[in-house]
Amino acid sequence: MIDLCTTDSHPRRNIDRLIGVVTVRNRATYGTSRNDRQGEDTLEMLAEHAAELGASGVVGIRMLVVGEEMVAYGTAVIFW
Repeated sequence: MIDLCTTDSHPRRNIDRLIGVVTVRNRATYGTSRNDRQGEDTLEMLAEHAAELGASGVVGIRMLVVGEEMVAYGTAVIFW
């Protein structure tokens, strides 16, 4: 399970090592109106990408909409 935080640190865990910035773009089509699922899916994609790099969390997460895409980025870290 990857911990996701919008803050620059985790409220209950200490960062042992920085892995680096991770970014994902969700280009999925969600119909004519954007729905809540796109945000959830985008965060899930970010967590999966960070896990593939060996991270146990992502801090400093930001999300934005670029055209029809939702973009999420943050810093992948290893907690101790």
